[in-house]
Parts: sequence; structure tokens; C-alpha cells
Amino acid sequence: MDERRTPHSIPPILFRILDETHSAGAAGAEILFEQTTRARVEATGAEPPRLKQSSKDRLRVRLYVEGGGHADLITDSPEKARARIGATLAKAAKAKANPLAGPADVYPISVRGLGLDDPRHSRLTDEDRLHVVRAGAEACTSSNTRFVKGAYEDVRLLQSFLSSRGAEAAVSSTTYTVDLTVASSAHELDFHTVGRAFANVGALPYGAGLVKRLDVLRGKKVSLPTAETAIILPPRVLAWFLARIAPAFCADRVAAKKSFVSKVERVGSYRVHMTDDATLHGGPLTVAHDQRGVAPMPVPLLREGLPAGHLHSPETARAVEDARPTGHVRDGKLRPSNLVVRKGNRSRTQMLGEVPWSVFFDHVHGEIDLATGDFEVRGPGQLLKSGKPAGVLASSVLSGNVCDLLNGVVEIASDQQRIGHVDCATALIKGFEVKAG
Repeated sequence: MDERRTPHSIPPILFRILDETHSAGAAGAEILFEQTTRARVEATGAEPPRLKQSSKDRLRVRLYVEGGGHADLITDSPEKARARIGATLAKAAKAKANPLAGPADVYPISVRGLGLDDPRHSRLTDEDRLHVVRAGAEACTSSNTRFVKGAYEDVRLLQSFLSSRGAEAAVSSTTYTVDLTVASSAHELDFHTVGRAFANVGALPYGAGLVKRLDVLRGKKVSLPTAETAIILPPRVLAWFLARIAPAFCADRVAAKKSFVSKVERVGSYRVHMTDDATLHGGPLTVAHDQRGVAPMPVPLLREGLPAGHLHSPETARAVEDARPTGHVRDGKLRPSNLVVRKGNRSRTQMLGEVPWSVFFDHVHGEIDLATGDFEVRGPGQLLKSGKPAGVLASSVLSGNVCDLLNGVVEIASDQQRIGHVDCATALIKGFEVKAG
């Protein structure tokens, strides 16, 4: 272990635990120790913001026996874990055998160049944290809008990983989140952002953007035209859809026939290219390794609208020839990470100026069935005529299959934005019906 590359070293007691699992007869073991410190600020209405700080340790030891049976030992202390190794092995011996189970092979883990750790974190003051929420509340308050609630949180995570296959890693990371809710007489809007550095969330005018959106939605109410109407999904709405369909590309869901991806030849038009990249510099879901100690790799999910890859755990990868785990196991399950959609070449203004009628959705809410791809969502937005505002639609409905929606993408603009863990731009969709809500 080159300690110059890591801000902390693996606690020696973890090596002792690994040796003791071997002595106790384990066929394999994985050890993940997480030390979390958290600072959170919350505010509601006119009440002053409240700051809370906490710390928590969590140790997970997964023990394997011959045949692939395994069991997890979860505790808050390495010392407590040592006394429970025998009982956990006995539980693993009674578990269902799985010949595909076992610690992952060793893949080189890099802890540098990922943009995970903010050097400013140790210098943050309580006043810095409180100011983020106060500033958001002030920006959300106007003659026509009111601040409903807001929250700021920063988390520093130290992770140590060991496995009986020889994997070792010590990684530190920071995550910052801000949430705001603002309301007018007719609408309530939520905003969420996440970043790896305080600068990503600490000094940007999120509240002003929410107030501007509410001002737009207070415009003159109109009805849908009888002419063909295109759909405009800005980054925050397209990201909403993509974040919810991404789990359909997890190999375990596909194998269980609970994914629409395995039932169609094409998911979107040739304009749609989407990659899952847990190595993206500064990405909200970037990791040096996943819960199983696997260094992640970028996975193309859609290439010209066609399914191009799946997210694999060590077990699902062993079931497929020439596959390797992709580093996407979190909280015991396969989960997507950062999603990146290839942007287009033209600005949104250029793109929309050529569309006679379109509905520009401000936001949507609803459900998507990952097994079938069927969905129904609704939300308010603007009616545009040749890209110019023509009135406000209080609620419009989109319902059908997500593949039909994405197959209708005729252009993606160049206004790439990061919305949560999704990087995408505005999409223009034709041929999918918009209904009055």
C-alpha cells in the first residue's frame, strides 16, 4: 500500500480480521469498513436553520464457504466483528450454495484523478454551511413566491477494503447536497443538486432559478393546439426519465426478465447515446471501487439507440462468457452510476426555432414500469410557437412506452447540464402524443 496515494491507511485490525476468517475455515472473505462524518443543515419556512453533526462507523464482513454459500456480518466496530466470525461462518454453511459466488478477482484500483475528495472540507465552518441554506431561502422569497424548506448536507467518507483474493484499497471522498422547495399560489417546485466539492453547491443562485420558473408558470393559461405538437424535454426532465430507466440495464434484472431492455431491439433513436461511467471525474456517483472491491469501468448502455451493455456484479459476470464485473454494486445491489448522454451540435434556441408548435415541460411526476417500459407522467409547462412562448399549460400528460418516447428523439441540443448523476441536454421529440391533463 502506497500511503502517499491515500489520505488514510487501512486499520491494522482489518488485516487481523481477514487472517482470523481464514483460520476459522472461511473459503473467502470481503471486508468493507466505512467511517462517515456528516453535517446537515435544515430550515423550514421562516424558522432559523438548524445544524446537526454526526459520525458513524459501519463494518461489513462477507464470509464464503465451499460451494458458494455466504453470510454477512454487519457491525459498528471491528472489535465486535472478531467475536462473531464463527457464528457467521455457521450461517454461511446453511445458506443456499451458489457456485458463482465468491470474492471478486483483483482489478487495479486507482484512488487518484477521480475528483472525489474536496481539500476544502476540513476548513469549512458552521457559518459556511448555514449560509448555503440562508442564501437559498433569501433567493426563493419574493412578492409572488415563498420559501418552503431547504437542506444542505456534507458527508466525508473513509473506506477501507480487503479481500481474501488480495484486493486492498483505502479511499476518502466528500459529497455535498443541497435541496430547496419554493412555492407560489399554484405550484410548488423542488430543486436538488449534488457535487463532490463545496464549490459545486455553495455559491450558485439555485433559488433565483426556481423563482424564475415559477414566474413562467404563472403566465396566461392556454390549451393544446389541434396541430401536431412536438415535445421538448429540458435536461432536468430528460434526466428524470433516464435515471429511472437505467436500472433496466442491470444484468440481474435482465436475467430475471424484469427489464424491458431484453424485450426490444431498439430503445431509442439513433440520436441517443448513453454511457454509465462510475470513473467520471467529480461525478456524484464516481467511486474508486464498489462494495465488492471492483474498480469500475465505463459501460455503454445505448449506442445509437441500441442496447449496448449491462451492469454486472461478480456473480452475474461469471454467468456470462467474456464478461467482467463493472463496479456497480452498492448497498448489496447492482445500481447505475453517473449517466452521460452525448450532446448535439446546435443550441436549444436554434433547434426550437424550427418547430411550429411544441410543449416545453418544466417538470414531470409519475411512474415507469421497468419490466415493460410503460409509463404515465404529467406536469406543467409552456406552449411554444416557433420557439417563442405562447402560453402556459397547467398540466399535460405523456403516456405510452418509454421506447416509443426515446425513438421519437429527432435532435439533442448542445446545452449539456449535470442534473444529479445525469449529464444530458435538451431533447426534441416528435411523433409522441401529448394529452391535456
